Amino acid sequence: LVREVRAEVDEKALAALSSSARAELLARLVADAAAQREKSDRLRAEGDRIASQVADVQTQQLALKKQRDAATDPVELEQINASLEQIERLIDQRRLLGYEIARQARAEERLAYEYEQAAAAIREYAQRFWVQNRWLVEVGRILAYALLATLATHLLARVITATVGVTMRYLRGGTALPTVKRTQTLVQFARSIALLVIWVAATVSVLAEFGVSPGQSAGALGVIGLVLAGMFQQLVVDFVKGIDIAVGGHYYVGDFIQVGNYSGHVLDFTAKYTVLRTPSGQVVTLPNSQCVPSRRFPAGFVDNYVDIVLARPADLARARARLDDVARLLNRRIEAVKQGPLIEREFVDGQVAVLRVLVRVLPACDWVITERYIPEVKRALADAGIELAGEPTFFYLNDVKTFRRLFSRQMTDKDMAAAVDADLRPTIERDALPDAETEAAEAAEMRHTSDTPPPHTTEHQA
Repeated sequence: LVREVRAEVDEKALAALSSSARAELLARLVADAAAQREKSDRLRAEGDRIASQVADVQTQQLALKKQRDAATDPVELEQINASLEQIERLIDQRRLLGYEIARQARAEERLAYEYEQAAAAIREYAQRFWVQNRWLVEVGRILAYALLATLATHLLARVITATVGVTMRYLRGGTALPTVKRTQTLVQFARSIALLVIWVAATVSVLAEFGVSPGQSAGALGVIGLVLAGMFQQLVVDFVKGIDIAVGGHYYVGDFIQVGNYSGHVLDFTAKYTVLRTPSGQVVTLPNSQCVPSRRFPAGFVDNYVDIVLARPADLARARARLDDVARLLNRRIEAVKQGPLIEREFVDGQVAVLRVLVRVLPACDWVITERYIPEVKRALADAGIELAGEPTFFYLNDVKTFRRLFSRQMTDKDMAAAVDADLRPTIERDALPDAETEAAEAAEMRHTSDTPPPHTTEHQA
């Protein structure tokens, strides 16, 4: 029994018990200790009674011995001796019984002591800080699990997005499909829903530590959700619009979009918000209800072609150097510049030379061309003493059908490249640009036709 009691109050055994189970065990041990003490006291009282009886019998034995010493009658002497033998046997039996009772009383007292020590161990264990505040440990464990689940959700979203991206690039020979953006957007939307479920479950578990049953807490959260849905209808609208955007593919993470008075790249998309980064660098968070309808630029840029007409073909080399300096300055200072400025074509037309520069900027950022690039070019060329034959002009991809396909998300990177090539073909308003094989021949032929006016005048380019 002592070994069993000690095993019950072992550190590991107590740690495995709940507070209510420990309280029940403590009450049982206290009751058992009191019962063992009472039993030990009864046994000791019985031992004292037996010892008193033995003393009385010993008194009778002494009296019989004196009577035997004074007796002369053989018959009487024989009777006295027989009585003395019986008394001696009775004394021996009583002494043996008293010894066994005393031993049992000591055993019961020891067991009572063990019960008391076990109860004291439980009290000492229950007085520890982390035992008294076990709810803190449980709440911390629940929150730790919720955080681990959150990290796992983020990691899983990254793995899925990266896997889809690598797969689609491999299938398309290095070109990512819109499926990558769509997958990333859907994954982020699903991640926001999963995080909501995780933290609702964590809240229910934490409330259970305070005595609130999961059924009651879930019902209370449901009622609170209905009340909030009635009080904050905008939250419900944003959530529904978020589902519409994710399923309908209005835009994807990484796209450049125009929404109301804002335009920028989509940085993040959740069940309630869409986060944009505007060309000026501001991060704008918009409710999903304000993001439908929207205008979408899948490529995220617009190609602008700037024609710079030099009065002297001999200035081509110096002009290229100056334009490279301006390009480096623009790329470093203007964030709206996506690529370039790059000199795409150059050709000589009679006594003038034309440099065609590609400036790829964010949508709705034509101010980069008109207010920054062209003034910088004019100033740089003027500082170098390079004369222009006319004002630099620019044109951009403005085919209506192409833009309709862009906004309807039906155009791939390959289609966009084909549209650019088609835009450079000859039309009624614009001659075809010379390619690399015929440029030299056409330039030589135009040098012999000095009477012909240059085709790239300001009126023509306008």
